[in-house]
Amino acid sequence: MLCPSCYAEIPDFSVHCSECGVRVDSAQASAPSGQPPQHQAPPVWSPPPQQSYSPAGYYAMPGSSGVLNITDSMSRPFKEPQAWKKLLTIAAWGMIPFVGMIIVLGFLIEYTKRIINNREYMWELPPVDDGLSYLSKGFMYFLSSFIYTGVMFGVTGLSAVPFIGSIAALGPQLDKPDVDPNILMTIFSALAVPILVFVVIVSVFTLFAPLLPMFYARKEQFGDLFKIGEMFKLIFADFGAYVVVHLCLFCAGSACTLVLLPIAIIPILGNLVMLFLSPLMMAVVGAVSISAFGEYYYKNRDKINAA
Repeated sequence: MLCPSCYAEIPDFSVHCSECGVRVDSAQASAPSGQPPQHQAPPVWSPPPQQSYSPAGYYAMPGSSGVLNITDSMSRPFKEPQAWKKLLTIAAWGMIPFVGMIIVLGFLIEYTKRIINNREYMWELPPVDDGLSYLSKGFMYFLSSFIYTGVMFGVTGLSAVPFIGSIAALGPQLDKPDVDPNILMTIFSALAVPILVFVVIVSVFTLFAPLLPMFYARKEQFGDLFKIGEMFKLIFADFGAYVVVHLCLFCAGSACTLVLLPIAIIPILGNLVMLFLSPLMMAVVGAVSISAFGEYYYKNRDKINAA
């Protein structure tokens, strides 16, 4: 069938057009007579033509079918008319102590499934009437984050073990009025090793962490959250595009933080307002991140096994 809005070829009985995002039934109701018929023979799919240019907001992915539109993928969560109503509702669920954060994570995992598995519904955020239904998905993702955090601090602690004796022996020397510079250098050198290890580990984790929701949402298997090798295959499938998406999301998150920072420092009232704004920011930035990185995953998913 053809989309009644943009006339792109889409599968029969589609709810939304995968090209323009319009809801098909509403567009059919408003379409004037004389337009092309809605139902035709099943089309033969062919990949879009390769682009040799990168217009504003686009990043051409060499060797891939199509162009990753960063601007559209980041704005996609807000194209649904009910988007902000859903985001505000899930933020209200997020105000529940501890459990609220897990509910928001589960909501984001469900949205991830729509981006990478069920493209027909990728233009709609998940329903928010029953936030408790997202607890199990959110808990699995939260548990994986807890494990990764434990590993990072554990490895950092192990890297400091060989230097604990030296630091403990030289520590009392710091109480003297005239501290020997050589002692200070020895202590700082011993501390530099675990600090450097921690920075490297956090940097590596930050590189592949945005792909964790995609790897869990594709089959909802807990073990997929730890397939780091496959994640790096996906990253290096088009490293330039991945870095661009990373930088765009970093700038967007930093901008939100700068906006909320003046509110957070207001005594009492600021803390009360942040009880709602914090989960709202988590839901908004999370949805934007998942939409952008999910699009990258979807366009490069076949390269995981091919690499």
